[in-house]
Amino acid sequence: MLRYKNLNIYLEQLFFEDDHVRHIKDILSKFPENNIIIYDTPKDIEIGLLRYQIDVPTGKVFLFKFPNEKERSFHTVGMTFPIDIYFFDKKGFLITSYKEVPPGVSNIPSKLPTKYVIEIPSEPILF
Repeated sequence: MLRYKNLNIYLEQLFFEDDHVRHIKDILSKFPENNIIIYDTPKDIEIGLLRYQIDVPTGKVFLFKFPNEKERSFHTVGMTFPIDIYFFDKKGFLITSYKEVPPGVSNIPSKLPTKYVIEIPSEPILF
């Protein structure tokens, strides 16, 4: 398990504004429709990518669709691979994103109300 002395500083360093991602369509349009996995039930949203403990899903994008817009927090506790995570408002515009979040992070905040979240398995961070 990876541990960091000051996780908040680490998360702030991961926060970035990708010049190429402004809208949810900017990500979804890069993937074939059958590679977009949609989680929109409470059970699917709760389990999320934790269902992939052995085989890291490659070439897939995971879209979490919530019934309402509010501030949310995700985590990577129990996961075995890093992810890129993008938070979008109800109109699909990017509001917050993090890149290469390692397993074991307990709080990844949206910082603003969000309705859609995309997670994509990322390449491991090398230190």
